[in-house]
Amino acid sequence: MKEHDSRPEALLKQYLQLSAEDAVTCFSDAGRVEIDCVACGELGAVLQFEKNGFAYCQCRQCKTLFQNPRPPIIAYEAFYRESKSSRYWADVFFPAVAEIRREK
Repeated sequence: MKEHDSRPEALLKQYLQLSAEDAVTCFSDAGRVEIDCVACGELGAVLQFEKNGFAYCQCRQCKTLFQNPRPPIIAYEAFYRESKSSRYWADVFFPAVAEIRREK
């Protein structure tokens, strides 16, 4: 199976565009909280990069990459319940590729 079979380019581009917009809409006003490493609990991770307004850090101890600081869980719950990208994934993207994925 080729990647374009399971993720048609036009559908994927639309999903990624909606996800980028939702990152602003759903998370820009959410307070962010510094957390310890999600894998080992170590303090003080090092910033590696930012994407769509989210910072990603790497643990100094175990090298796990994780999103930090992060919005509260309630912001993620609202995102999955109400965002355009979540609806697009459920209503358009996944139904369009479901049969292809089953066959392959």
